[in-house]
Amino acid sequence: MKYKSNVVIKSLSYKFIEQLLTKGTSLVIGVVLARLLDVDTFGVVAILTVFTSLCNAIIEGGLSTSLIQKQDVDDTDYSTVFYTSVALAVFLYGALFAAAPIIADVYEMPQLTAYLRVIGLLLFTTPFNATQLGYVYRNMLFKKLLISTVIASVASGTVGIVMALWGMGVWALIAQHLTNGVLSVLVLFVQIPWKPKKLFSVRRLKEHFSYGWKLLVSSITETVYVDLQALIIGKKYTDTDLAYYNRGETYPKTIMTSLNTAVQSVMLPVLSAEQDNRDAVKAIMKKSVSLSAFLLFPVMAGFAGVAENFVTIILTDKWLLCVPYLQLACVTYAIRPINSCNLQAIKAIGRSDIFLALTLIKKGIGIGIILLTAFCFQTPMAIAIGVAAFAPVELLINAIPNRKLVGYTLFEQLRDVALPMIMSLVMFITVNAMTRLSLNVWLELFLQIGAGVLIYIVLSLLFKVNILNDLKKLVKTKLGRKDASK
Repeated sequence: MKYKSNVVIKSLSYKFIEQLLTKGTSLVIGVVLARLLDVDTFGVVAILTVFTSLCNAIIEGGLSTSLIQKQDVDDTDYSTVFYTSVALAVFLYGALFAAAPIIADVYEMPQLTAYLRVIGLLLFTTPFNATQLGYVYRNMLFKKLLISTVIASVASGTVGIVMALWGMGVWALIAQHLTNGVLSVLVLFVQIPWKPKKLFSVRRLKEHFSYGWKLLVSSITETVYVDLQALIIGKKYTDTDLAYYNRGETYPKTIMTSLNTAVQSVMLPVLSAEQDNRDAVKAIMKKSVSLSAFLLFPVMAGFAGVAENFVTIILTDKWLLCVPYLQLACVTYAIRPINSCNLQAIKAIGRSDIFLALTLIKKGIGIGIILLTAFCFQTPMAIAIGVAAFAPVELLINAIPNRKLVGYTLFEQLRDVALPMIMSLVMFITVNAMTRLSLNVWLELFLQIGAGVLIYIVLSLLFKVNILNDLKKLVKTKLGRKDASK
């Protein structure tokens, strides 16, 4: 399936708006909840999500990506993937239900048993969500996804805040997660034409599994790598330490995800459609890498520079200990979209075997770093430093295969991101130095943001950054279509 340029632009626009609205809503709701709830409440929920995220990775199993990557799919493909996912969800919820008391004993928190058994109900939404997203991405129905995610975010946030005001603590956050998961599925279920049918094909399942099992192993490995940090901090240190670590990651991760998901969710089907055209894949990759670096590097650099004032104003002084974690997370997540561009290209051309090999190599090293820093140093800060230091190494590993696969070398990628990186570093140094002004915290934050934006814009114009021309063309294209439709 080939995609016209106007369809790609429209889809990218809707996906970006969806991410902006939903992540923005989540950030606002998260700030309100952070003010209402105790710090250690977020540490407990971070432990719970470790287990649900691992189960979700197994249920999805790379089958959703297989639906997008495969050249031709029909109702039999969608229904086969759906019913397979349902069977996995039933099995894994049963396992989680039985294991809940054991997990509670390990963490010496008897209340975890009930928490896990309730939040585990989210697993039954995953088969719907994974198959629906496969259909949405393949057919570029991002406007419908925008509607469902915004409704779910606002409604679930409202539920969480109301229950927090009632003093429900952890249950408020659990209810928020459950409401979001259920509404996301229900609203999309009403909007899109795909519905489960009485169709199932073992042959089709084998086809999807032959591609998807490698992504499944990769997804599980990635999840273990991410969740191992929470598991170790929650067990070795305290719930409060985990809350600071988790909260410090939340905001940079949310910003990164907003941009990265918007770009990559559109790029995967587009790259898949061009998988036999190496030059086209490379051109799309270069645009994605350049755009991601130009937009995300300054945001992360600026966020790291204003972190202390941001936390003081938005989250209050009780969260100040999360500032160093936030700054280190900005380093980690600034590089993540470039990694994603490399990995999406590998998935799009059907080389899930290479994708798996890369994941095992990277996460094997990463898990070793986490274990080493956790048990050799008596502070969770060592883990955060180790993870941030490993981020550039991941970029190197991810970029190596694309030299042969699409002709996009590591040197070319570094060249494409060098200028935004240097401009962002200049901006960070300036913005961070402004904390020494000792002004009113609100005034200081305002001046930092203004100076950061001004510096980056001036430098971009001064050095005539190429991606600016692409953004101008995109805006003109959108405006031109609007004028033509009048």
